[in-house]
Amino acid sequence: MSNSMLLSVLVVRSDRPPVISDLTAPDTVTAPQNPGQVALLQLSIHASDPDGLQDIAKVIFYSYKPDGTAANNGLPFSMYDDGGASGDGDTDPVAGDGVYTLTIQLPYGTQTGRYKFVFQAFDRVGEGSNIITHYITVQ
Repeated sequence: MSNSMLLSVLVVRSDRPPVISDLTAPDTVTAPQNPGQVALLQLSIHASDPDGLQDIAKVIFYSYKPDGTAANNGLPFSMYDDGGASGDGDTDPVAGDGVYTLTIQLPYGTQTGRYKFVFQAFDRVGEGSNIITHYITVQ
């Protein structure tokens, strides 16, 4: 004979959006001067969520060229908090710390001027965080 117990579990979700802060990005970067060279641009941002880090679904940014057109064919760049496990520009040093990182390559011939970067995080129900906009001059 066994005893069993039934318990009710109350799951509470604050249903508040994530928050991004503490962007680390240069204000200026020098474009490569010779064919075959690339300049590396590392971007990092802190993301948090009232429901915990596990509720953050993605951290992204859009980039806009000096002429106002969208870079990356208008698609967002994904940032990572996985300790570098995903590769391909993923230079995140510590997994699960809430700091999302991406290093992008600027090839020889990159258009010079002022680029606009727009950062945002989204949680698992699709709520968007605050937006942080940063400008980087490629010279």
